[in-house]
Amino acid sequence: MARELLSLTATDMVQRFRGRELSPVEVARAMLQQIDRLNDTVNAYCLVDHETTLALAAEAEQRWADGEPKGPLDGVPVAVKDVFMTPMWPTLKGSRVVDAAASMGSTRRRPATWRTAATFPWVRRRRRSSAGRA
Repeated sequence: MARELLSLTATDMVQRFRGRELSPVEVARAMLQQIDRLNDTVNAYCLVDHETTLALAAEAEQRWADGEPKGPLDGVPVAVKDVFMTPMWPTLKGSRVVDAAASMGSTRRRPATWRTAATFPWVRRRRRSSAGRA
Protein backbone atom coordinates (compact mmCIF):
# COMPACT_ATOMS: atom_id res chain seq x y z
CA MET A 1 0.00 0.00 0.00
CA ALA A 2 2.82 2.47 0.84
CA ARG A 3 4.29 2.15 -2.68
CA GLU A 4 0.91 2.92 -4.19
CA LEU A 5 0.48 5.98 -1.96
CA LEU A 6 3.81 7.39 -3.11
CA SER A 7 2.69 7.39 -6.72
CA LEU A 8 -0.69 9.07 -6.22
CA THR A 9 -1.31 12.51 -7.67
CA ALA A 10 -2.77 15.25 -5.49
CA THR A 11 -6.07 14.81 -7.35
CA ASP A 12 -6.08 11.07 -6.61
CA MET A 13 -5.37 11.72 -2.93
CA VAL A 14 -8.20 14.23 -2.62
CA GLN A 15 -10.68 11.90 -4.33
CA ARG A 16 -9.71 9.16 -1.89
CA PHE A 17 -9.89 11.52 1.09
CA ARG A 18 -13.36 12.56 -0.01
CA GLY A 19 -14.45 8.91 -0.36
CA ARG A 20 -12.80 8.00 2.96
CA GLU A 21 -10.69 5.37 1.18
CA LEU A 22 -7.51 7.10 2.38
CA SER A 23 -6.52 9.53 5.09
CA PRO A 24 -3.98 12.36 5.17
CA VAL A 25 -2.29 10.59 8.09
CA GLU A 26 -1.72 7.46 6.00
CA VAL A 27 -0.20 9.54 3.21
CA ALA A 28 1.99 11.50 5.62
CA ARG A 29 3.29 8.32 7.26
CA ALA A 30 4.10 6.71 3.92
CA MET A 31 5.94 9.78 2.69
CA LEU A 32 7.85 10.25 5.93
CA GLN A 33 8.93 6.59 5.82
CA GLN A 34 10.17 7.07 2.26
CA ILE A 35 12.12 10.18 3.23
CA ASP A 36 13.64 8.41 6.25
CA ARG A 37 14.65 5.52 4.02
CA LEU A 38 16.24 7.57 1.23
CA ASN A 39 17.28 11.00 2.50
CA ASP A 40 20.73 9.95 3.71
CA THR A 41 21.44 8.87 0.14
CA VAL A 42 19.73 11.60 -1.88
CA ASN A 43 20.20 14.47 0.60
CA ALA A 44 17.06 16.26 -0.61
CA TYR A 45 15.69 17.53 2.71
CA CYS A 46 17.48 19.62 5.32
CA LEU A 47 14.73 19.27 7.93
CA VAL A 48 11.98 16.69 8.38
CA ASP A 49 9.48 17.40 11.15
CA HIS A 50 7.58 14.19 11.87
CA GLU A 51 5.63 15.53 14.83
CA THR A 52 4.27 18.64 13.11
CA THR A 53 3.57 16.72 9.92
CA LEU A 54 1.51 14.06 11.66
CA ALA A 55 -0.34 16.65 13.80
CA LEU A 56 -1.29 18.70 10.72
CA ALA A 57 -2.28 15.54 8.86
CA ALA A 58 -4.54 14.51 11.77
CA GLU A 59 -6.21 17.93 11.70
CA ALA A 60 -6.81 17.60 7.95
CA GLU A 61 -8.16 14.08 8.46
CA GLN A 62 -10.67 15.38 11.00
CA ARG A 63 -11.81 18.13 8.62
CA TRP A 64 -12.39 15.55 5.87
CA ALA A 65 -14.30 13.33 8.34
CA ASP A 66 -16.46 16.34 9.25
CA GLY A 67 -17.06 17.06 5.56
CA GLU A 68 -15.39 20.46 5.90
CA PRO A 69 -11.98 20.44 4.21
CA LYS A 70 -10.21 23.83 4.30
CA GLY A 71 -9.66 23.86 0.58
CA PRO A 72 -9.40 21.67 -2.51
CA LEU A 73 -6.02 20.24 -1.45
CA ASP A 74 -6.53 19.93 2.30
CA GLY A 75 -4.30 17.17 3.62
CA VAL A 76 -2.05 16.88 0.57
CA PRO A 77 1.55 17.09 1.82
CA VAL A 78 4.00 19.55 0.32
CA ALA A 79 7.70 20.17 0.71
CA VAL A 80 8.59 23.76 1.59
CA LYS A 81 11.76 25.07 -0.04
CA ASP A 82 14.31 26.43 2.41
CA VAL A 83 13.87 30.04 1.26
CA PHE A 84 10.34 30.62 2.57
CA MET A 85 9.68 31.90 6.09
CA THR A 86 7.75 29.43 8.21
CA PRO A 87 6.57 30.00 11.77
CA MET A 88 8.06 26.81 13.22
CA TRP A 89 11.33 26.20 11.35
CA PRO A 90 14.51 28.17 10.65
CA THR A 91 14.92 29.55 7.14
CA LEU A 92 18.57 29.11 6.28
CA LYS A 93 18.33 29.67 2.52
CA GLY A 94 20.90 26.96 1.90
CA SER A 95 23.56 28.86 3.83
CA ARG A 96 25.69 27.75 6.73
CA VAL A 97 26.27 31.33 7.88
CA VAL A 98 22.62 32.26 8.53
CA ASP A 99 21.79 32.31 12.25
CA ALA A 100 19.16 29.59 12.72
CA ALA A 101 17.66 31.21 15.82
CA ALA A 102 17.34 34.60 14.14
CA SER A 103 15.78 33.04 11.05
CA MET A 104 12.90 31.37 12.87
CA GLY A 105 9.63 32.43 11.28
CA SER A 106 9.16 35.74 13.03
CA THR A 107 6.35 36.54 10.65
CA ARG A 108 2.78 35.96 11.71
CA ARG A 109 1.78 35.44 8.12
CA ARG A 110 1.49 31.90 6.89
CA PRO A 111 3.13 30.82 3.65
CA ALA A 112 0.96 31.27 0.58
CA THR A 113 0.70 27.51 0.10
CA TRP A 114 -0.99 27.20 3.50
CA ARG A 115 -3.41 30.06 2.90
CA THR A 116 -4.55 29.12 -0.58
CA ALA A 117 -4.47 25.35 -0.75
CA ALA A 118 -4.80 24.31 2.90
CA THR A 119 -2.02 21.83 2.36
CA PHE A 120 0.33 21.05 5.19
CA PRO A 121 4.09 21.43 5.06
CA TRP A 122 6.08 18.48 6.20
CA VAL A 123 9.70 19.03 5.26
CA ARG A 124 12.14 21.76 4.31
CA ARG A 125 13.47 21.19 0.82
CA ARG A 126 17.19 21.74 0.41
CA ARG A 127 18.13 24.68 -1.80
CA ARG A 128 20.44 23.62 -4.60
CA SER A 129 23.31 25.80 -5.74
CA SER A 130 23.98 26.31 -9.43
CA ALA A 131 26.57 23.54 -9.16
CA GLY A 132 23.88 21.15 -7.92
CA ARG A 133 25.21 20.97 -4.34
CA ALA A 134 23.32 21.87 -1.20
